[in-house]
This record gives sequence, structure tokens and C-alpha cells, in this order.
Amino acid sequence: MIRLTFMTDARRVIGASTPEGNARRFALLPPALPQVMSGLYAAAAVAVGGRSVAGAAQPVLSASTKFILTTDPDQAAAGELAHAAVCANYIDLIERFRDSEEELNVIGGLTVFRMFLHHADRLDIAETSAAVPGDLVFDDWVTAGFDVTVVDEWEGGRTLRASRPEGAAARNKRSAMALYDVMFNWNRPRDAARLFLGEEYRQHNPHVADGPAAFVEYFERMAGEYPGKRVTFKRAVAEGNLVALHCHQHWPGDHDYAGIDFFRFDDAGRIVEHWDVLQVMPERSANPNGMF
Repeated sequence: MIRLTFMTDARRVIGASTPEGNARRFALLPPALPQVMSGLYAAAAVAVGGRSVAGAAQPVLSASTKFILTTDPDQAAAGELAHAAVCANYIDLIERFRDSEEELNVIGGLTVFRMFLHHADRLDIAETSAAVPGDLVFDDWVTAGFDVTVVDEWEGGRTLRASRPEGAAARNKRSAMALYDVMFNWNRPRDAARLFLGEEYRQHNPHVADGPAAFVEYFERMAGEYPGKRVTFKRAVAEGNLVALHCHQHWPGDHDYAGIDFFRFDDAGRIVEHWDVLQVMPERSANPNGMF
């Protein structure tokens, strides 16, 4: 099981990009928040980004198993001092904890949350009533297919729990977004194919041949030609063995696109067929509604 734990406000701001900004944030947080977060952070195994480990709370530091996600040798040394395992590949943790009774609590920062979001089973969120200054926004989870409930209210805020719906359609929706995220945003098409594609993969995009190998070759080439490309999911719809994703694709040096992808799943939950259509996002529109 994988869960994410974080603090936010109604604007979905989760932090600041500078130490000075975070100091201003902490001075304005509700007094009840540290105790709330202490309870949410508690877990046997935690994962934290290398840049966030210095500010980790005591429940994180006291976890029996700690993973620091980093490829920086200096941060790796800090991980050794904290008696943590240094992990350079987040996919290793996903494969270990996905579909496992063993729980991994992912506690930040922003990049790490985005890495694990579409693989997470649950989100535990402390939401403050008042806006708190900051420039790091994490709103991707709002359209990631979770059911959200209020589990507690406290002075200055409330605790939300976001859980995955039951059933094959919800599972397939999650897998389609996870495939796309790993392949497109994190430039790991080989991992994406291994985790989510069937042995036979029928492709209707005329630029890509059939089969997982062709999928990997095409998106490895796109990763080299368009570093920094990114997709965000605006809507996801699942019915039967089909999933449709409404996406905003950003290709640096090229156009932005509004896209719709359809994925067909087999009975084992593997993706075996794909269709897509793309439309360039124009500079002008005959209406004020936007593409999404």
C-alpha cells in the first residue's frame, strides 16, 4: 500500500520554494497542525525527497524504514547519517509496495508527491482553513480519481482522506493515468510498458507501430527530442474495459495540445489497445470557455 501525507490549504498550496518562504509559512500555521501531522506521518516505512529530509518531522525520523529519494551523492551521505536507505529509482519502491500489505508513507516534497500520486492507494491531507503563503501548488490529486471525505475537524482546519473507489473500472482508470505519467512525465517508457502494457499492444496512432517495443522506442525518442514535456489530466472516464483521458500536453519548443486518449484493458488489467486524437491549442478562440 502506498499513501501520501501532506498539508495544504484550499488553494492547494503545500509549501514555499525558499527557506525564507517556508519560515513565513510555519509562523502562520494553526497551533494544532503539528500534532495533526504527527499522527498522519506515523508509519513503519516512509519515503522523502532528498531536498525535504532536513525538515522531516520526528515521526518520520523515528520510522523503522526510511527511504531518501535522490541521485545526489551529497544527499546520499545525509541519508547514511539519518540511517536511511538511499533510493535513486522511485519505480523500485512502487514495485515493492504496490499491491502489498506493507505500507509506504510518502511525505514530500512536491516532485516526490507527483512521482507517486497515480500509484497511491490513499491520501491523508491536513487542510488549513486560512490561506498560507507559498508558491508550491499541488493540485494534481484533485483530478486523479480519488473519493474524498472529511475524517476530522480541528481548530484552524480539517483532515481529509482521499481513497480509491472499488472495482475494475476505477483500477483501470488509475492504471491508464499511471502509464501515461511514468511514460510521458518521468520519461520511463520501458518501466511503463513493463508495469502496465499487455504482451500484445495494438496501436492506432499512425506514428507508432504495434507492440510494447515500438511504444518504448517512440517515447524514448520523444524524451530525447522534447526534454521537459509534461501532461496533466483534466478528466478521466472509465466504462467497461475502456478508459478515456482528457489531457493537456505541453511540448517545449512546439505547441500545447488538448488530447483525448482511449485505452482498452484485458481481463488481467493490462492495457492492450490505444487510440488518441490531438488538437493544437490556438491563441484565439470564438468563445471564452477554454479548451478544458
